[in-house]
Amino acid sequence: MRAVLCLSLPLTLWLAGFSGLYALHGLFCSSRWVEGSALLWQRPVLIGVGVLLIGAQLILAVALQSERWCPEDRTLRRVSLLLSLAAVGSTVWILLPLVLVTGCR
Repeated sequence: MRAVLCLSLPLTLWLAGFSGLYALHGLFCSSRWVEGSALLWQRPVLIGVGVLLIGAQLILAVALQSERWCPEDRTLRRVSLLLSLAAVGSTVWILLPLVLVTGCR
């Protein structure tokens, strides 16, 4: 069972972060939040959540390399590390539109 968790946790965390980031973006762009000062702190909040997500993914990548979380199989630990790095890269990729493009247009 731990082997399945080692392989599925990195991309599951990425999926939850992707869903959460864009749900938060949609909430900020809804008709109730567009007015006033919400536009001023929308981008810093989204970037902060993204940075926290990247930090959580890096912590998970380090934790999955220990024998406590993953079995003794080195190949499984290598694959989980590659999946963790793919999740971090994907998170950086999904953060680019939120950082570079003006929101709510």
